[in-house]
Amino acid sequence: SKADFRFGDITKETSYEPNSLDLIYSASTVEHIQDLPAAFAEMYRILKPGGAMIHNYGPFFCVDGGHMLGIGDAPWAHVRMSKEDFIRYARKYRPHEIGAVEEWFAHGLQFDMPQRRVQQLASVAGFRIAAWHAKSSGRK
Repeated sequence: SKADFRFGDITKETSYEPNSLDLIYSASTVEHIQDLPAAFAEMYRILKPGGAMIHNYGPFFCVDGGHMLGIGDAPWAHVRMSKEDFIRYARKYRPHEIGAVEEWFAHGLQFDMPQRRVQQLASVAGFRIAAWHAKSSGRK
């Protein structure tokens, strides 16, 4: 394979040359990036003209928006409880995860990043959205 996987911070200038990538792909990542404008700007810098960017974006306010740590034992638990209630729930029923849950709530979530805002930020960075398949979120 000619795939090139690197670890880093996409909100900062990466080691990729400008216009060097044919494809940027992520799954369940965009909703966790705290500085999405900076991330899209860097993606735009390194993607070749005519290249493609594909993201599987799970907004917080969709049924699975809490992902692993934030999915409680009830549907939509991650949005039905306050942060404090969810931390209490995790301490009581998921004590083996509490350290990760607290870190995740503090630094790993975009609580207010609806799909329309993600589209807007991608467009401002210079991307043209060719297709968007929305997840059910109740928020647009």
